[in-house]
Amino acid sequence: MVHPSMDSDRSTSASPSRDVGGDGPQMKKARYDSVGMEEGKLGTISEMHSTAIQEQAYILKRKFMKRWTMQDPAHGMIWLPDILKTIMDTYQFERMNNILQLGSTARVYRGATHTRAAHSIGTAYLSLELMLHLLDVQPELYEEPFNLTFRDVTCLAIAGLCHDLGHPLFSHMFEAYVQKVASKNMLAKHPEGYAATPEGAAELKKYTEWTHEQASVEMFRHMLLANPDVKRGLVDFGLQEVDFVFIEELISPPAEMGDLLGSEAVAWPCRGRPHTHAFLYEIVSNWRSGADVDKFDYFTRDAFYLGLKSSFDARRYIQSLRVLRDKRCSVVVAGAEQNLFTLSPNEKQLDSLRMDAADTRAGLHRKAYKHKTSLKLDYHMRRVLELMEPHIKIPGTGGRMMTMSEAAVEFDMEAFQYVDDSLVRQMLRTPMPELKPAQDEYHRRFSRRQIAIYVEEVELEAPMNFSKVRAELVAEYNERRLQPEHGQAKELGVSEVILQPVVLGHGMKSEDPAKNILFHNSKQLERYEEQQGSKLKIYDCPDVVRHDHGVPLRKRYRVICFFDPELPMSPQYTKEDSFNLLATVFDAYMQSHKGRLVRMGGTPDQSQKKRRLRLQDSAEETLFVSNE
Repeated sequence: MVHPSMDSDRSTSASPSRDVGGDGPQMKKARYDSVGMEEGKLGTISEMHSTAIQEQAYILKRKFMKRWTMQDPAHGMIWLPDILKTIMDTYQFERMNNILQLGSTARVYRGATHTRAAHSIGTAYLSLELMLHLLDVQPELYEEPFNLTFRDVTCLAIAGLCHDLGHPLFSHMFEAYVQKVASKNMLAKHPEGYAATPEGAAELKKYTEWTHEQASVEMFRHMLLANPDVKRGLVDFGLQEVDFVFIEELISPPAEMGDLLGSEAVAWPCRGRPHTHAFLYEIVSNWRSGADVDKFDYFTRDAFYLGLKSSFDARRYIQSLRVLRDKRCSVVVAGAEQNLFTLSPNEKQLDSLRMDAADTRAGLHRKAYKHKTSLKLDYHMRRVLELMEPHIKIPGTGGRMMTMSEAAVEFDMEAFQYVDDSLVRQMLRTPMPELKPAQDEYHRRFSRRQIAIYVEEVELEAPMNFSKVRAELVAEYNERRLQPEHGQAKELGVSEVILQPVVLGHGMKSEDPAKNILFHNSKQLERYEEQQGSKLKIYDCPDVVRHDHGVPLRKRYRVICFFDPELPMSPQYTKEDSFNLLATVFDAYMQSHKGRLVRMGGTPDQSQKKRRLRLQDSAEETLFVSNE
C-alpha cells in the first residue's frame, strides 16, 4: 500500500454611467475600472438616494476597502477583497494549483497549462464585477424587496472562488473514470446480479451519478471544518450561518430550480435566500441558460492559453445586464403567486449570446476539449488509473484507507482532498513492484507516444449503443479477415477497437440558450427611468422586455474510431492490413446506419492516402496539434 505524502457622486441627470444599454462608447471608463473603487462602482451614491441606500453603499465600500490586486492574463489587472485571501491560503484551495484546467489537452496544446485555481480566481473577480455593476446602475436593489447588502456580494465572490473546490484530477477525465471504469470494477467485486438488488443499485448510483459540483459543496464544508479560523474570520467580517448555505446553493443550485421554468407556480426551493433573490442564482451557475461567470471566465482564459480566438465579449455582456421582473416565472409564497426577478441583458446581446458565446463554447469543445488526440490520451490515462488505483490507499475519516474513486463517491473529503494531478505524478515515480504495470503503461503511452491510431470520424443522426456497435464491428472484421485478400490482417479483440462518442452542442442539449432569458430594450428602459425620476424602480418597467422563443440548434453526435493493437504483433500479420480492414469495416457499418463520414477535405482516395500516412507515422506520432 502506498500512502501519498500529505506532506464622485451620481449625477441627477441621465449620465453615461447610467446608460441602460450598457454598451455604448459613452461609458465612463472610471466607473468600470477593474481595480479602483474610489471613483468607480462603490463611490456613485449621492444624497438623491434614500438613507438606506446610502448606508448600505457606504458599508459595502468600507468592507471592500482592503483588497489585493494581481495581473491576470485573461482579464488584465483584477482585484479581490482581502477576506478572500483567508480561503486562498487553505490547503483545500491550494489543491487546485495541482489540477490542470484542461487535463490531457495540455499535451496537445502545450501552452494550456493554466490551473483550476487561476480559473476560480477569475470567476470570483467576474462575480464581483457583475454584482457591483448591478448595484451601481440599480441602487434600488439595496431597498425592498431585495435589501441587498455586502453579505450578498461577499457570498457571490466566495462561491465563484470555491465553485471548483471539489474538481478531480486531470480535468473531467476522472469524472468519466468514476462513472465508467470504477463502477464496473466495483460491480466485479460482487456476485453476478448485485446491481439488480436495492443495495447494489444504490451503490452503483453513487458511481454513475457522481459529479464534481456536489464534491465542491462537500469540499467547501470540509474546508470550513478543517480551518476554523477561516470561518471565524468570515463570521467576524459579517457573514451568518444562512450565508454559508447560500454559498453552497450558488455553487450547486438545487435540481428543483428547473421546475421554476414550467407553466405552473411551484414552491421556492432554496434556503439561503428568498425568491426575491432568484437572480443571484444566475451569476455563478446559471440554472436558466448556462450563461454565467464560470463560462465567461473559461471562454476567455482557455482561448487565451490555447491560442484560439474567442469572439464573445463577457465584459460588454455584463455591463448590459439589469434586474427585471419575469412574469413568466412564479413561485407560491404564503399561498399567493409571486413573480421572480431575473438578469436581463440588452436585446443587442441576443446575437452575441447565441452566436458568439454558444459558438465559442462549441468551438472550444471541437478544437480542444474533444480533439482526437486529447480523447486518446484521456482513454489511456483511464487505463493507467485502473492499473494504479488498487495500490493507492489514502487515509480518510477515522483512519479508513480508501482508493481514489472510493474517496470520491463516498464524499470523504479528508481523503479526496489529496486526489489531484500531483498524486498520480508522485505514484508514477514511486519504485514499487505493485505500481510497475501502471508505470509501464504510462511511459509507453505518454513518454514513448505509442498511442492509439486514429481511424476515422463519423457524424450520426442519433446516439448509438457503442458497446453493441463495437462488438458487431469486431465480429464483422474477424469474419472478413479470413478472406484471402486480407490474409495479413490480425484477429482483433474487442479491447483493440476504441469507439469514442463525441457530442457537440451549445450547453443546453438542443435548446437555444437564449430561450429562457428575458431581454430588454434599452431605449424604452431609459425613457421609463426618466419618467420615474428619483424612484428609480426600473425592475418593474413595463413593455420593455422581449421573450425570445429560441431557434432550433442542432446537437451533433459523432463517433471516432481508434485502433489500438496489442503489441508485439505476430510477424505473419501487418499493422497496415489490419488498419485498412478495420477502416473499411467501420466505414461500411456506419454508412449502413446513415452515418456521414467526416473528412478534413479531399476525395476518398486522398482520405485513404491520409490513412496510410497516419499509419506510417503512428510509431512517431507527435502529441502536438496535427494539420489533418
